[in-house]
Amino acid sequence: MHRFGIIFIVVIAILTGCRPQVAHQVQALPTVRPSPTSPADLESAERIARLYLDAWQRQDFDEMHRLLTYRNQESTPLESFRTIYENAQTTMTFERMEYTATSLLREGVRIVVLHYDATFYTRILGDFTDSNRELRLVIDAQNGEWRVAWSLGDIF
Repeated sequence: MHRFGIIFIVVIAILTGCRPQVAHQVQALPTVRPSPTSPADLESAERIARLYLDAWQRQDFDEMHRLLTYRNQESTPLESFRTIYENAQTTMTFERMEYTATSLLREGVRIVVLHYDATFYTRILGDFTDSNRELRLVIDAQNGEWRVAWSLGDIF
């Protein structure tokens, strides 16, 4: 009987240890939107840059602000953004601005730079061209889309 008891315990241990494991349900991890890499994605970046510069030509500061990165929008609220542009333009007696895009270059997977020339028409300074300006666009972490990475240097 003693031998039978030991065999029974060994058999139970083997059966218990060899029991199939309960499968755990695998859940997919959340993923970040893929970074743009195709020419079509460069076209999207250029489209946002042109929308921004076209809005500047129309003096549509609300639209310009909407095209900024989320971080830029948070750090420079719309009223401040509008005031910065209006003050700069008042100081230079701004009448209008025209631009010509010259190149679009990728500076990494998530950064694109639009090079452009801007001609400013003013009452006091006359007309002048600021050549080879840069407008940086990045993939906004908040929405996964191209947005303008704005700074004060984007005015002058």
